[in-house]
Amino acid sequence: MSALQPLSEADLMQAMRHADGELPASEVAEFEARIAREPLLAAEVAAQRRLAVMARNWSPRDAALEAWEARESSTLARVLRLVGIVVLCAGVVVLLGFMHFVLTSEYSRVPLWMAYVFEVALVGFVYLLWRAVRARLATRHLDPYRDLER
Repeated sequence: MSALQPLSEADLMQAMRHADGELPASEVAEFEARIAREPLLAAEVAAQRRLAVMARNWSPRDAALEAWEARESSTLARVLRLVGIVVLCAGVVVLLGFMHFVLTSEYSRVPLWMAYVFEVALVGFVYLLWRAVRARLATRHLDPYRDLER
C-alpha cells in the first residue's frame, strides 16, 4: 500500500479494534506486522489509542467515585490510616514479645532452640510481608490507570 492511498474502511475498523484490544488473537500478529510495514496504518492505530485515552478522560465522573475520593482524602481518613498503621505495628511487636515470653519461660515444653527458630521465622515472614507491600507501593506509579481521571 503506498503512502498516497488512503486507508480502506476495513483497515480503519481493524485499527480501531486493535487499539481497543478487540482484535481476535489469531489476527493480532499479522496486523502488528502490517503496522510495522505501513506507516499510515501505524499512525492510524496511534491516533485511535490517543482517542481511547481522551474518551476515558472526558467521560462523566461517577458520583459514587467522587464520594469515595472525598472520603479517602479527608483529614479524618488520613489520621485513621496512620493510627491503624501504628496500632498494627504495636500489635506485631507485642505479639512477638508475648510469644518470646511464653516460648522461653521455664514452664514451656518447647526446646529453647526451637523457640528461637520459630521467632526468627516469624520475624522473617513479617519482614518479607513489609518488603512486598513496599515494592507494590514503589511500583504504583507504573499502573496505567492510576492517573486516569473520570
